[in-house]
Amino acid sequence: MLLHQLPTLYETQIIKRPSLTIKTPYIADITNPDDPKTTQLAHSPSLGCCGLADKDATVFVSKNENTKAKSAYVIYLSIYSDPYHPGKKEIVGIHPKMSELLVENALKANVLRKLPNIRSYRRETMVHVPDLIHSRFDFSGID
Repeated sequence: MLLHQLPTLYETQIIKRPSLTIKTPYIADITNPDDPKTTQLAHSPSLGCCGLADKDATVFVSKNENTKAKSAYVIYLSIYSDPYHPGKKEIVGIHPKMSELLVENALKANVLRKLPNIRSYRRETMVHVPDLIHSRFDFSGID
C-alpha cells in the first residue's frame, strides 16, 4: 500500500546553509540540479537536521511549487553515511511535514496495528499545563 507519493526528486549537494544571499537558516545554497556549475536556493524546513542538511550534505530536492517563494527547490531527503560502517549509506527523510503526511495517511487507511479502532483524530493539538508545558502534539485522537 502506497501511503505517500513524493514529487519528482533531484540529487544535489548543499553548498552553504544559511545561504550567502538569504541569511535565514531555512534557506540553503545548493548545486543547481539542472546546471551543476551554478547554484540555486533551496528551502530547508528541517534546518540542519543534525548535519543531514548542512554544508556538503547530499540531498534530494524537488522544485518548489510555491511560485511566491524565494527558493526554487525544497529539500526532502538526505543521504546518511554511517561513520561506523564505511561505504554504508541510507536515505533519510528530513522534511518534517512529510512524516506528518505519512502518519496521517496511515491513520486514514487504518494500518497502524497498535491503533486498530481509530474513531477520530486532530492535527496539531495544543497542550497547556499552567506554568509547565506549552507545546503541541502532531496528532491526538480517540481509539
